Amino acid sequence: MLQMRRCSMNFNKNNISMYLYAGTMVFSIAAQIQEIQSIARVGMYAMWAVLFLHMLFVRKLKIEFGATGKFMIGGFVALFIFCLLMGLIQNTHLDSSYLAALPIPILVYFTAYNLKTQLGRKHICFLCRLYVACAVTLGCILVVLYIPSYQSWLSANTYIVGQKNSASQIMISALLIAWFFIHEETSPRRMAYWISGMFFCVVTALFQSRAALLGLLTALLAYIFIYSKHKLRISVIVIALAAIAFSNDDISYFVQQSIGQNKYDMTDINSFSAGRIDNYTLAWRNFQNHPIVGTGSYKVDDLYICLLAELGIIGFVCIMPLWFQRIGTAIRFLKDKDDSLKNVIVLLTIFYMVESIFERLPPFGPGVCSFFFWTLCGFADAEEEKLHVQSRRIICD
Repeated sequence: MLQMRRCSMNFNKNNISMYLYAGTMVFSIAAQIQEIQSIARVGMYAMWAVLFLHMLFVRKLKIEFGATGKFMIGGFVALFIFCLLMGLIQNTHLDSSYLAALPIPILVYFTAYNLKTQLGRKHICFLCRLYVACAVTLGCILVVLYIPSYQSWLSANTYIVGQKNSASQIMISALLIAWFFIHEETSPRRMAYWISGMFFCVVTALFQSRAALLGLLTALLAYIFIYSKHKLRISVIVIALAAIAFSNDDISYFVQQSIGQNKYDMTDINSFSAGRIDNYTLAWRNFQNHPIVGTGSYKVDDLYICLLAELGIIGFVCIMPLWFQRIGTAIRFLKDKDDSLKNVIVLLTIFYMVESIFERLPPFGPGVCSFFFWTLCGFADAEEEKLHVQSRRIICD
């Protein structure tokens, strides 16, 4: 009887952790809607604080950092000390966007890593379903608010959705999760996730987020050649669908508008890239002028160049190993092709590798847009390290 009560108590704790995560997720995604941002952000910060305190409570303050967690904290502490020392000379380093962005993925990862003991794969699947549902809701709201009609979208010469890059991160993350992690036994539910995935594709195209679309395309190609058992068949189908799509004038024009072909000069790569080439050149010159410590606060749409220009080699060494370590973990996850959670983390990592080339904050931000990526990473790393410890104990015994 006592054992049954303990099991019931643990189950309740697991449910509490899951529901707190669910509430935190809802507020975090709602905070991307500018019209309710002031209210949603208060709820978001409150929920993250409650979730963190809950984690400390269920762990009885016996928290674990894990190898990756220690690495992330070490990198941030080094960055903080560097910016603090540079702040004595020039205040611009204390305004670094990376100094403000890094605590979020670290805290998110740290919380997920420690709460994994309370959450099984069924709980994670529930959270993934909720994430997809929230992303669908967000996409619908943003389309209604900012795209009054299809004709107005076709005739627009500027980006209609201001937070397109942030929203697109959420859309593509939800798409990959819906297609490659959530598995439903009933055909209607499977169809619902495929339809939601197509919805995310269309919405991202409407947002004209070219970096996100390119990242998605790269991730899907990676899936075909790494995981698919029918590579040739799928490749032929994709090529055939692409040929049919581009042979249709309406679809072809939609694609051209979504990638900005009708907006930019296709013969000039700098114009087509929204001036990125000129901005990269200028940022590189700033780095060359201050190669060790950078110039302080700087903005250019590339994680690597921006980091060098803003914080120099010292800042680069503090931050980039955190991302390179994540890429290395994804490469290690490739061996577990039967593990859906690890598979989707690999695809999300590939997506963020592309995003990081064209945006300055992914995968560390902006804000909480990438929070679910770091949440899933925390869950997966906690599982893997637990299995590693168990296997070592078996060998020792």
